[in-house]
Amino acid sequence: MSRFQKLAHVLWYCQYHIVFVPKYRYQILKGDLGKFVYKSLYAHTERAGGEVVELNVQPDHVHFWFRDPEAQPAADTGREKKSRKEMSNE
Repeated sequence: MSRFQKLAHVLWYCQYHIVFVPKYRYQILKGDLGKFVYKSLYAHTERAGGEVVELNVQPDHVHFWFRDPEAQPAADTGREKKSRKEMSNE
């Protein structure tokens, strides 16, 4: 499988790297909350048709690297992934 995606007249390779950091880098992403964040990001990305390249949940931050098949601005994609509404629907 090619790493590039294509439509009739377009060929693209679009990946996003987002880092989530709690306020003051408090170490709150441990235990059950860390597992919930991990599962929620995976589920939401797959439901939206994307592919998780790498997801790393540390106690004080989250590294989230994913490939999104839709051609939309990076700011909109990041806002959608970070919204509380999306995280609470799991």
